[in-house]
Amino acid sequence: MRPLGILWMCAAGAAQQFQPVAPAPTDALRFDRPLAEFRTTDLTGRAWRSADLQGKVTVIDIWSTTCGPCLQQHPALQAFHEQTPRMNGVAVLTFALDDDPSRVRAYMTAHRYTFPVIVRSSLAANLFPTDGGIPKAFVVDREGRLSAPFREWSFGRVLLEAERFAKHDQAFGLR
Repeated sequence: MRPLGILWMCAAGAAQQFQPVAPAPTDALRFDRPLAEFRTTDLTGRAWRSADLQGKVTVIDIWSTTCGPCLQQHPALQAFHEQTPRMNGVAVLTFALDDDPSRVRAYMTAHRYTFPVIVRSSLAANLFPTDGGIPKAFVVDREGRLSAPFREWSFGRVLLEAERFAKHDQAFGLR
């Protein structure tokens, strides 16, 4: 048996035997297309361009202040964001789909979150096509290519895989 890439599941039935199950084909970090060009500013007034993401592995989070599951992810996102200076070449960028930037600003202040937030729902919709559901996470690789949206991964898994991907790039001189 291969030690990696195999999930163990308890089989139904009286024997309760464990059966290896191969991971789903979508269970990999893959990049489908280049991230479209953009220029905008975040809530703090910092200018952002798609070119700013070149050379970094960037976790993108699409969220709203009215989305309960989105808000539940933010403590983990904040902790990850605080670690990015030590993870050479890893960044976080979020897009809030709210129409009212003051609402997003108040939310960020109340929770003491410091990850960058762009409040431009039309830009988010153009850059990160989704099936309409949020929260939604993407990863942009060092070459500016956008991952497929993660449909089956937990948010924690997305963060872990982004960190692993960045470490792999550094280890093999791909940075």
